[in-house]
Amino acid sequence: MLDNDQIRACVGSAQKGDADAYVQLVTHFEPLIRYQLARKIFDRTAIDDVCQEVFMAALKNIQNFDLAKDFLFWLRGIAKNQTFKYYEKQKLKHHHEEEAAKLSDWAENEDDQEGECWRDELKGCLESLKEKNLKWYQLILQKYEDKKSLQELADEDGMSVASIKMSLMRTRNKLKDCILKKVKHD
Repeated sequence: MLDNDQIRACVGSAQKGDADAYVQLVTHFEPLIRYQLARKIFDRTAIDDVCQEVFMAALKNIQNFDLAKDFLFWLRGIAKNQTFKYYEKQKLKHHHEEEAAKLSDWAENEDDQEGECWRDELKGCLESLKEKNLKWYQLILQKYEDKKSLQELADEDGMSVASIKMSLMRTRNKLKDCILKKVKHD
């Protein structure tokens, strides 16, 4: 357990690039930050990820920390911001899943006429996408037909998960715009 003077000394050393001092800070404060995160995030894996993000952000910005301030208060502010970011990503992820489900429902619904119209429009838009951007077309097929995870797609394409997410979002938006244009045109 570190006292206030030891915390300040570790922070000062970490600001000068001492990795061992930063490890001491992480070891000391991680249980407190995890407790804070667990009050707002209910998925253990997500808590691990967000906690890691907190300490990565703290390390990235430790040069800006004022030694006269309370380090735990500063870390808790970072944890709060990272929690907000986590929920924003979850909201965005949920939105994308809903959009994909809608596209899939439109494409698979053979029983009603409107569903058949959407399926035909989606097929047309997919063909157009295939001609314009084969990579995005393949990405959509791998994600939704082959049911590959974002990590699998990133590993296969040599891209980051964030880049894959962005490409999928852009592709879904292009498909959505294409379908809406075709439906409005008809």
